[in-house]
Amino acid sequence: MLERSSLIGLAFSVVLLILDFYLLRERKIRGKAFVFWLMIGATVGLLSVVPSLISLFDLVFGTQFTVSALLATVFMFFLLALFYFHYRLNELQSMITKLAMEMSVRKYPRGSNPHNTKREASGKSSHEEKS
Repeated sequence: MLERSSLIGLAFSVVLLILDFYLLRERKIRGKAFVFWLMIGATVGLLSVVPSLISLFDLVFGTQFTVSALLATVFMFFLLALFYFHYRLNELQSMITKLAMEMSVRKYPRGSNPHNTKREASGKSSHEEKS
């Protein structure tokens, strides 16, 4: 029989996996994000079902308490995720800037004056408007 904490972890893992597949089916999540959350859900489920795997963290980090090793692992994971998300945000910002420049060039081709568009549309020249 599984302990209460293992059951809670397993239930969390199942909910996470169901939500991940639901969002994929509804096309609200893409491949990379799907795989990211699938791996997290599978890892949590595996560690919940086989708690002896958690003791590997003690060996890797050389700590006396499993909680300390798990905390260190989670902290490093969040730092890595933060770094990745920061990288993606910068990449998206660059793409948005490039897209805005392309749209500007298409809307106002080289040689046209964006301030004259109302005058040109009415058919009047700037000399006719002054008089």
